[in-house]
Amino acid sequence: MTIDTNILIAYFGGEISVIDQMTKWGETGTNFFISTVAESEFLAFAEFSENQFQLAQKFLSDNFTIVF
Repeated sequence: MTIDTNILIAYFGGEISVIDQMTKWGETGTNFFISTVAESEFLAFAEFSENQFQLAQKFLSDNFTIVF
């Protein structure tokens, strides 16, 4: 399943409905994909501190396949 930037921001920001849905999909073995554009937009999110930026990078690498 391909995920867009808004969903990434909502998930990482703690939006419960998004977390619940993605958790359900993950439990069924759904593979998550994001585009390099979505990755760039997500990591460019202006409100990230340095620590949050590092956590965001780990979140992406641990949970998504990035496609060009």
